[in-house]
Amino acid sequence: GGQAGVFGLSADLDNEKGDASLMSWRPHTSWIGDIQFLSRQEAGANLLLTASNDKTLVLWDCSASATSGKLRIPKKLATSKGFHTGGVFSMHEAGGSVVSAGKDGSVVHSRVTPTGFSLLHDFENMHGGGGVKCVRFQ
Repeated sequence: GGQAGVFGLSADLDNEKGDASLMSWRPHTSWIGDIQFLSRQEAGANLLLTASNDKTLVLWDCSASATSGKLRIPKKLATSKGFHTGGVFSMHEAGGSVVSAGKDGSVVHSRVTPTGFSLLHDFENMHGGGGVKCVRFQ
């Protein structure tokens, strides 16, 4: 799978050790199509979404992490199941709502919930069933 990294803006990117990465891990079994911090967070929360060619979206908690050597690895909170039948190229979150698009030609509208993801609508065969490579909404 693809490697994901979270970097701090205050980190010294020119340091000699090259350890500006706060977190680095393999969040999926295949390449990562998109990654985004949630737009609305509870105080002290640090929730992150990833989308992948393994057909899933995953919700991570960067505040509740484990360590592996010098790096922290976020805690996996939830994985979408069955939203896409092909890899996910793109996703976008706004106010707890998520749209995702992928190889299967569908655009899926879901919501992040305390227990995972809730499917709201599946727009199938967008653009004649060909892959949808990018999606955004507001």
